[in-house]
Amino acid sequence: MVPSYSPDLNLLDESLAENRATDYALTVQVSNELLALAVLDIQESRYLAAQTYCYPYHLNPDDFSLWLQEIASSGVASWHYGHVRMFIANLGYTLIPGPLFNPDQTDDYAKFNLSDQGNVLTRADRLNGLGACTVFTVPQWLNDKLTDLYPGAVLHHTISCFLETVLNHYKFLIRNHTAFINLQPGYFDLVILHEQKVTFCNSFYYKTPDDVLYYMMFILEQMQLSPEGIEIRLAGELGRHTQVPEKLADYLPHLNFLPRNESFRYSHVFEGIPGHYLYTLLSAAECEL
Repeated sequence: MVPSYSPDLNLLDESLAENRATDYALTVQVSNELLALAVLDIQESRYLAAQTYCYPYHLNPDDFSLWLQEIASSGVASWHYGHVRMFIANLGYTLIPGPLFNPDQTDDYAKFNLSDQGNVLTRADRLNGLGACTVFTVPQWLNDKLTDLYPGAVLHHTISCFLETVLNHYKFLIRNHTAFINLQPGYFDLVILHEQKVTFCNSFYYKTPDDVLYYMMFILEQMQLSPEGIEIRLAGELGRHTQVPEKLADYLPHLNFLPRNESFRYSHVFEGIPGHYLYTLLSAAECEL
């Protein structure tokens, strides 16, 4: 099978111009199933473009590198931007309290908290709003390919972006327990806030909407929280799991979608997708990691 190099989602503002690329910022987000790109006009704080590419089938590292190289060599992904941010989305992360974090021991944190993932590099994000650090792993070959395609860009983790964004926008607005769910292809992030503090943060694989509901109810039971009393804010792409909100709402009545990040403006082309889609991708530009 020949892999596809055409985007599944292709939002391009008509004003987008390669000769202005140095005035733009590119965000690249890579997960196990999806490559996503977004272009921000830095001066206007306005998003002009977003693209997503679903992997055509399970690619080995060599094939994936060739596929990624082909996409990054054409269209908006190939322009020379004024700033580039890169994010990896996976479950290979752990949070370390800021006072206990030693940058020389990131490998030790990963070995102690994460399963053996083969030949990987360990990276860390400082979360100023949380007073903690995200320690995460990235396959060596993927790190090499991304840094080759976008020299000088630093790789971060999407959970860092999600945490920082939730805290920036909701820390002082809510007092009761509120759960923030960020659906990613194949897994979801769950963050619970209470009285300006993060009381829970983890990510879970899922295959069906029932899996999402199961994990939610299990965590609430462990934390002794009432499903009827907690607010749920849902973000991310539903994809083939469009029944997730309906399934959750049957047991969690206070469920709403997160609105689009109001720190930015958006081209009219974004009216074609719900506001909760691409939440971390379109929030990355405000995260100081």
